[in-house]
Amino acid sequence: MTSLVATPFIRETIQQTLSKQSLDQKKREKFQEYLDQEAIPVATLKELAKASSVYFHELLVGTKIYVPPKEVKPIDPAREAHKAKLRKAAQDRDYFRMVKDITVENPLGVQKDRVEMQTALKDAAIPLNLVLTSVGAFAFGYYFVYWSTGQFLKAMATGMGFAIIIFLVEVILFIMRQQKEQRQYETHEKEELLPFGVPGSRIHTKKKID
Repeated sequence: MTSLVATPFIRETIQQTLSKQSLDQKKREKFQEYLDQEAIPVATLKELAKASSVYFHELLVGTKIYVPPKEVKPIDPAREAHKAKLRKAAQDRDYFRMVKDITVENPLGVQKDRVEMQTALKDAAIPLNLVLTSVGAFAFGYYFVYWSTGQFLKAMATGMGFAIIIFLVEVILFIMRQQKEQRQYETHEKEELLPFGVPGSRIHTKKKID
């Protein structure tokens, strides 16, 4: 049902009509209902024109079709929090979609330099360690035989034999350590060269652990 805005003139006409003693009781109650309302139906306005001394077109002056105000729904904090969470998840998906093809060349550069420095210092100490170990083995074999037998040549031969054996053992252990470190280094390099977020990469592994 179409309603019109109740203008001051319409309310005044309703008031005057209600003051009539001859007004039907049903119409009186009906007009009384719209006396303080913001709008009045067109059909009721026509009845008002018939019951009063005012023409219908005169009642239409200054009025317009009544549009009810939109209902403002109260904000639900839980619903708003859920919307914010969904927006954040969508933004994260868009970000990872943009950077998934980026190759991380060296995300741990400082740590890598520190490791290389430690490796260089350790490598520099290896020759000195070999010399000292061999000299110690020679001295042990030499003095042990010399004090036991008193024979210089036999003591020299025993010392040299001890020194050679210890030297070979140290070299073998050194080679084994180098091979192990090389395998670890190659594995580390492969993890760093994997694309961002790919399973097995350093960043993917770190994020999963966190």
